[in-house]
Amino acid sequence: MRDEPRRIGAAYKLASCGDVVLATRLLGKALSNERESVRRAAIYGLVAAGPDATDVLLQASASPVKWVRKAGVHGLGEVAPLTRDVLDAVTDRLANDPSAYVRSTAGIALGCIGRRAIATGVGKSLVPDCADALLDSLAQETNRLGMNIAQNRSIKFVRPTDECDVCEGI
Repeated sequence: MRDEPRRIGAAYKLASCGDVVLATRLLGKALSNERESVRRAAIYGLVAAGPDATDVLLQASASPVKWVRKAGVHGLGEVAPLTRDVLDAVTDRLANDPSAYVRSTAGIALGCIGRRAIATGVGKSLVPDCADALLDSLAQETNRLGMNIAQNRSIKFVRPTDECDVCEGI
């Protein structure tokens, strides 16, 4: 764990190296690492690379691995401009992902992307589609008990499942 600050620092340094194609390619590969701390550093670096990371994040959002999909939609929410491709990818995760955690992250990302479009004017014509997707998701999702209640455990001792809001591992 003590290496994590160095790992994140290296990801930031890579993102600012001046070769955004190389940086996003390498950081994108790191998103598939089995170690969660490596994936976390990779997403920090991709977000630091800004909108240039959009293509890598779109690919990640379609991964068969739920933790990679979650990282992809999170990154899109942080930096992607509102385009039809971005909107389609995030709304697909929101409506169809089997993971409650990925769907939750997609909802947050969609709100961030929509707000950024309103503030910058980039993709502003797609904002109503963002709002519609968020409203549609409310009809789809069910309220779930908190993990501690569902498992009858102290919050300190709950076991993460895909029906909860804790995301660790691969």
